[in-house]
Amino acid sequence: MSRECNSELRNLPKIELHAHLNGSIREKTLFELAEERMIELNSRFFETAPSFNGTQNTVNGNNERPALIYNKRHRSLLECFDIFSEIGKVIIDLDAIRRITREALEDFAREGVIYLELRSTPKRLMAQRRFCDEGFSLASVPFDELATKRQYCETVINEIMTFRKEDEDRYSKEIKDATILAPRLPMIASFIVSVDRSNPVECGFEHIDLAIELAKEHPGVVVGVDLGGNPMKRGFVDFRDCFEKARRSGLLSVTLHCGEVPCTDDNRDSKAYKDALAILDFGPSRLGHALILPPSLQQKLAELKIPIETCPTSNVMTTELVEKSSGGSLVDGVKRHPQLQRWLSNNHPLCICTDDPGVFDTNATQEFVLLQEAFGLTERDFREIVLNAVDHTFADDATKTVLRERIQPIP
Repeated sequence: MSRECNSELRNLPKIELHAHLNGSIREKTLFELAEERMIELNSRFFETAPSFNGTQNTVNGNNERPALIYNKRHRSLLECFDIFSEIGKVIIDLDAIRRITREALEDFAREGVIYLELRSTPKRLMAQRRFCDEGFSLASVPFDELATKRQYCETVINEIMTFRKEDEDRYSKEIKDATILAPRLPMIASFIVSVDRSNPVECGFEHIDLAIELAKEHPGVVVGVDLGGNPMKRGFVDFRDCFEKARRSGLLSVTLHCGEVPCTDDNRDSKAYKDALAILDFGPSRLGHALILPPSLQQKLAELKIPIETCPTSNVMTTELVEKSSGGSLVDGVKRHPQLQRWLSNNHPLCICTDDPGVFDTNATQEFVLLQEAFGLTERDFREIVLNAVDHTFADDATKTVLRERIQPIP
């Protein structure tokens, strides 16, 4: 599949509902943060990039130092969580969070995203950047010297609110400028507080309580909560009461990662099957991925019509469908996606998302190009998908009205 930008699809308004903050980090930023903090990354995942003429590539086209790039082979789901740990090695202070949040907002807006729900798990980080000795770990910093999880969230929220104002102001000026024929639509961004399966349940309640407080203080910005993290860890049942509390608050919508681990109807006692069934029975507002479900749960999902945050490139790479398809292309891999073609054919509610665009070397436009080449979707098809996705956002009714007006469906 050509990775060149399709200008028509780039300019098409998009909705992004499944994007992890750390996973949205720019490649260049990852290595700059590591260098600034004197942190060495694992060469298993990162390597110096050879150029085609035998010399090393360089950052920004100069010769000051070799450019480091992601080792972009296709990875298993568990390997991806190892990479997230590597990214976490450099995101150790609020300065880094501030930078990657701003850059993620800029990157999504550049691809025509007009509404974004960015998600992240609150963490205790250092308040400011510092140089790190060999073997440095946040665990070595006295607890009372770390910024709070509230400060972590407020750092993200402040960047979101600043960006929203700046982008609306830019758009207001550009639509009055006759020299700008088609100003980029402004992006409305919001925040989802995540709960990590790898952490204790008490930590889940802590994050839900924090999300409720922040939703009261920042209505329309803090809009939901998410269950994510390594699906091989604790099950949803362990955290069900946390998300019941979020739902009862009336302030937060719930999205849950689901169906990332294979299970079958022949073994309904398996941990993976029980976890997926418990999630469907809970009935969240949306599901992340819902990728690998046996027929009985596929049928249940179809009946419930829970909207799906589908992430084509991520799904194809983590299930290694590229290796299993002829030619090793992403397009062939998407054609073999366990659910996507069925969802499209049956008009199951969904939104096309990126998951971790920095990790998977993708963006919102490339996801559209991928589906266009795999399934022959047209601009009209995409516009209808995006318009329907407005209903699946965690935005308030007034914001949804604005989004529908900006999408302007083809008559």
